[in-house]
Amino acid sequence: MLVDSDGHKLNGKRKSSFQDSLFLKQAAPTVCPGKYLYELRGKENSIAILETSIGSAGAMGLGFAKNNIGLFHNVYTDHLGVRVKTKEKLASDKAKIVFSRLSILEDSNACFNANDLFVCKNLNKIPEKSNATLIPYFFSDKKTHFDIAGHIKSGKVAVELRDKKIYIHKNTKKYFILNLEDINWIFNGEHEALAGVVLATISLLFAFTKSIDKVKKYAKHIANFKTKKEDGRSYLIDNGKYQIFVDYAHEIESLKVASSFARKRSKNKTIALVRFAVDRIDRQLQDYGRKLYGLFDVVVVYDKIDGKYKKPNTGVSSVKPRFAREVGEISKIAHDALMEKIKKYKNPKTEAIRIIREDKAIEYISKTANKGDFILIVPNDFKRTNSWIEKYFKL
Repeated sequence: MLVDSDGHKLNGKRKSSFQDSLFLKQAAPTVCPGKYLYELRGKENSIAILETSIGSAGAMGLGFAKNNIGLFHNVYTDHLGVRVKTKEKLASDKAKIVFSRLSILEDSNACFNANDLFVCKNLNKIPEKSNATLIPYFFSDKKTHFDIAGHIKSGKVAVELRDKKIYIHKNTKKYFILNLEDINWIFNGEHEALAGVVLATISLLFAFTKSIDKVKKYAKHIANFKTKKEDGRSYLIDNGKYQIFVDYAHEIESLKVASSFARKRSKNKTIALVRFAVDRIDRQLQDYGRKLYGLFDVVVVYDKIDGKYKKPNTGVSSVKPRFAREVGEISKIAHDALMEKIKKYKNPKTEAIRIIREDKAIEYISKTANKGDFILIVPNDFKRTNSWIEKYFKL
C-alpha cells in the first residue's frame, strides 16, 4: 500500500483521492496516513509506505500506535512560515513523528543523522521507557553533533561514510559494507544528498536485521538497484555534448547540493531551470530568490501555475484555496528577488531569466546551451519533463 498527497493506492490501483480525504477528515491524506492501514488487515507479507506531513505531529497523529524503528535524517526549511514558524519547532515536530511512538514493549531502534544539529537536539523525543538502541550515522568529513567517538568506544553501533566507503562500527570493530563508487544511480558517490540516503538506509537495515552479514547482502541489492527515469528522484543524461541532470530539488538546501554536484561535473557553465512549490509564502520565495545567486551561472525560473498545465486557484482546500496563486506569480517573486541581488554587482556571478512555462523554458535552454555545460532541470512531472527534454535536445 502507498499513501501520498494524492490519496492511497493498493498494489498500484488508486483506492482514494485527495478530495476523498478532504471530505472525510478535512485534511490531506498525509495527515494521519495510518488511517488507511485497514487495507492490509489479514494480509501476509504486507508493506505500507506512508508519506507524512507536519500535520502528522498534531492531534490526528500518524494513525497507528507504535513502531520499532525511527529514522530522523534532516531538517530543511522549505515549509517554514505556513504552520511552523521556526526551524526549532519544525525539528521538534519531525522528531515527534519519527520517535514518539517507538515501542516500549519490544525491541526499538532510533537511527539518526549525527551531522545534523537539529536532529541531534531532538533525541530527547525518544521515550525513556523504550530503551531504544541508538544508531547514529555520519559523514566523517563533516562536523558531528553527537559524541560519536564515545559511542563507538563503548562498543555501540554507528554507521560511517568515509572516502565514499560505508562502514559499520560494532563492538569497537569496523566492518566494510559498501563502496559508493560502485553505485551508478548516485553517480559514483558524487551526489552528497543521495550518498546520505544510502548511508541512512544502511543504518536502517542494521536496525532491522541486527546482522553485519545480512546488511552486506542487502547492500549488494542497493548497488544493483535500477528504476525507470520517471519513477526516481533524479537521473542524469550525458550525450557527450552536455550533461542534463533532472532532480527534484525544489527548495534552497537541495539546490545547494545540486549546485555542488554541477560544479564538480561541469566542463563549462552551470545552468539551472528551477521552480518552487505553491505552498511557499512570499517571504520564503524572496529568500530563495536571493540565495539562488552564485549557485549557478545561469538561472531560469519557471512556474508551476503556468495557465496551461496548471491553472490558478489550486490549493489545499477546494472551497477556499489556502495557497491561491495567479499565473506566473510564484516565479515573479523569486525572480525579482534574484534580480535585486544581481543588480548589486558590477560583474554578477549569475544571469537570471524568467519563462513561465516549463516546456518553453526547456526549449530556450536547448537553444542557448553550449558544449560542456551542465544543465540542472527541476521537473514538475518527471514523465512530461523527460518528453520535453527528448524533444528539444533531440535525444
